[in-house]
Amino acid sequence: MFSLGPTTHRPKPPAMEKQDATMVPSETQPDDENKIVRHSEFDGRSLREELIPYLPYVDKLQVNSIPTPTGFIPAHEKPNPWINFKMLKGWLRTCQQNHEDHCEAQSHHARSPWHGPLWLIDTLYRRLVPYDGEVKYFALSYVWGMSTDGPEAEINLRQDSLSKLQQNQFFMNKQGKPKHIPQLINDVVELVRRIDSWQYLWIDRYCIMQDDGPAKNAQISAMNAIYAGAFATIIAADATAESGIRGIKGHSKGRVALDVEDAKSKSAVTSFRDREVIEADDLNIDAFRGLILEKHRQEGRTPFTRSRGSSIDSWDSFYDFDEHRARHDVKRQEARAKDRSILENQAYLLLHSPWYSRGWTFQESLFSRRKIIFQNERVNWECHCSAHYDGQESKRGDEPCSKRVDGNTDGGFEMTSWPDLYRYARLVCLFNRRNLTFPEDALFAFAGVMSSLSLTFKYGFISGLPQMFFHSTLIWQPYQPMSRREARVDGDPTLPSWSWAGWHGVIQSESWRSGYAYVKQLAGTSDLERTSWRTFETVKWFRLDNAGGKHTIKSRDVHFNNDDYTPENGWAADSETSSDESMATWHHKSIPDTHFWRPVELRDPIKARVPPVYCRYITASTRKVLVKAGPSFMDTHVSRCTAVDLINGHGDWIGVLRLPSSQPPSAEIYELIELSRGSVQKQDGEKDAFEEWDRPGMERYWAGGVYEFYNVMAIRSRDGIAYREAVGRIEKTSWEALETLEVEVVLG
Repeated sequence: MFSLGPTTHRPKPPAMEKQDATMVPSETQPDDENKIVRHSEFDGRSLREELIPYLPYVDKLQVNSIPTPTGFIPAHEKPNPWINFKMLKGWLRTCQQNHEDHCEAQSHHARSPWHGPLWLIDTLYRRLVPYDGEVKYFALSYVWGMSTDGPEAEINLRQDSLSKLQQNQFFMNKQGKPKHIPQLINDVVELVRRIDSWQYLWIDRYCIMQDDGPAKNAQISAMNAIYAGAFATIIAADATAESGIRGIKGHSKGRVALDVEDAKSKSAVTSFRDREVIEADDLNIDAFRGLILEKHRQEGRTPFTRSRGSSIDSWDSFYDFDEHRARHDVKRQEARAKDRSILENQAYLLLHSPWYSRGWTFQESLFSRRKIIFQNERVNWECHCSAHYDGQESKRGDEPCSKRVDGNTDGGFEMTSWPDLYRYARLVCLFNRRNLTFPEDALFAFAGVMSSLSLTFKYGFISGLPQMFFHSTLIWQPYQPMSRREARVDGDPTLPSWSWAGWHGVIQSESWRSGYAYVKQLAGTSDLERTSWRTFETVKWFRLDNAGGKHTIKSRDVHFNNDDYTPENGWAADSETSSDESMATWHHKSIPDTHFWRPVELRDPIKARVPPVYCRYITASTRKVLVKAGPSFMDTHVSRCTAVDLINGHGDWIGVLRLPSSQPPSAEIYELIELSRGSVQKQDGEKDAFEEWDRPGMERYWAGGVYEFYNVMAIRSRDGIAYREAVGRIEKTSWEALETLEVEVVLG
């Protein structure tokens, strides 16, 4: 339910310019390749477009021609204080019978024993047991949300507590709950036990050995497989460890009916308390619903939704205009209109929940195949093919899912068989704005995504940057002001300043566009516009391990000489386009249905994937120079950050830096190092990543319609280590005219 779509066009109509500080460019629409929807405005407020394609629930029900009811409709007109376990079992049974190819978890038995859970909670005997690779289990996704100094926080799986957790009835429901087990954990154990068909449960703190380094690291990297392998994930969206889940009859308190004001008030409180990702986008439910349906109201269509689940597609994955439009009688239409309204309300509140705001829950939701979601005193269901709510009147989910699954799916995360840097950029953008109790967890909470994509990204990831695209991703830029993540322990290797993971906030996915210049087609969307932006290697980077060992970073940034790719290694230019080199497209024999603007190196799927590497230092021999700062400015068409002009000793403009702040620059002179070289052609589609595009003094550097430059990083040195302050560009001839110094730099 997450997406971020960088654009390759600049919007032409003034009404489509960026106006909201939280907006991120969206993807092109398939029916109008020149139209870009930056945001939709209702009552003076906006909703970030990148949230639209991944809203929970609403893409599983039909869009009706009958007007959708306005305002909040509670999921129960006469709320039942108790969870209906018969209904819950029915959702599971229906999905298992009708959606097996789409939603069924894969067994870990045939994989490495480290690729799945090592321990499970047996809810029948209420104890910890080893996982044998075959049994079905539930997983829990939740927000801990409690103090870390109480007895409940002390109990987790360690070498010295293993025997205790393996004792019968350790997770026993005794006098409400045992003192050493948080209420939420006690409730979920009871919940799974009552579902009855599957008695096993995976919970991170009780099923990952906390003081076994190799085992813990392996389990963290396998989070994608653990959640993808679960029969279903139980999501406690607005319950904390101490509050638990209401509605388990004979075990917990009954559910309390929430009226409209309660629901909205609860949403506002949690949003403020957790500083979650909606922030200024606190628009009302009618505006939220209108944004979803606006495009289709304008077209006067009654489309059907495409079943998509939590996969990563674009705006049009909500709708499949080519599917047959069935006729429905008025009563059925009204029932489905009501269902949709209720699920839209539930989606709106879920996006404002503490659970949605937390970093760890990002990949837990992304990879889960089936979700049982407890929120706002209700229980909802979402799988790849359908969505339901507690008390729903109409019956849906019995029919087979219409969406094709090609088998290359890791849980709800639908993968390509080639390295998709475009998709990775969107995932990073959405994850990095989320909150973490411990900042040093940033890469660990994202490890499952990197592990999954390591199947297609050759050489894997180094502190969040894909090694094969290292040069074009090292130049990442902030979209909004970002704050430096500070680890609790000085010298923690997981938060280097040169990686996006070392900063909290929204990066600009377009700043990686030169890296994904090969991407032409995306599932369910129109083609991406071909970019002329190029990044060329001029500096050889190495990573340093904990012992000081030096390892070459094997960057394989896109080759721009197509002669490197021949029929002998599987690549061929498409015959209908090869005559026009500027528009030539390519395909590979192993993926004939996908076309590329240029070839990209494919990873051998037979070889073992490379696990994520967590590295604090990188080093290189490069050029350094001191450059004066000129005027500062903000180009809101590009970002919401302050940019500063760079000038040479004669007072001439030579380049620009983008600061991770909206405040004026504090430095008058910047220490810059060379990262790489780049170029871009003067065409409107490239403007959105370049603040200097129309700056005074820039016009003389457009010789031949091509802007050539060096990518540079402003650094601040401390104790012999350099730290990133900002990244920008200096025009090529101007950089080469500067008196640079060859240095060996270590970035930390």
